[in-house]
Amino acid sequence: MVSSKEYPVGSKENPERGYVEKAMEALYDDKTYIAVGKKLYRFTGTYHEWQNISVEQRRIAEWLSTYAEEVRPGKFVYKYATSACVRQVWRMVLIAYAETPDKLILKPS
Repeated sequence: MVSSKEYPVGSKENPERGYVEKAMEALYDDKTYIAVGKKLYRFTGTYHEWQNISVEQRRIAEWLSTYAEEVRPGKFVYKYATSACVRQVWRMVLIAYAETPDKLILKPS
């Protein structure tokens, strides 16, 4: 099998990642997250801790506010720093990390 590194970025064999994938990689790539229902949890090492939706969406918005793309030679814009794009990343996070409730380890009482 040929490695994707042997193909140029943007080719069919090695497509360029979009802003959603880039945001998820930057913010959630440590793989310690699971989503149950519409709630996101981060594994602390002993249990899963619920992540506040507003705080997570702010993290996403802050990242998108630093992600500029060139729209024409020499002209860069932060075109994904919008509430619609924040919601799109958030929805994908919930889908990508979806698990069944039996995988959730809650904090001991």
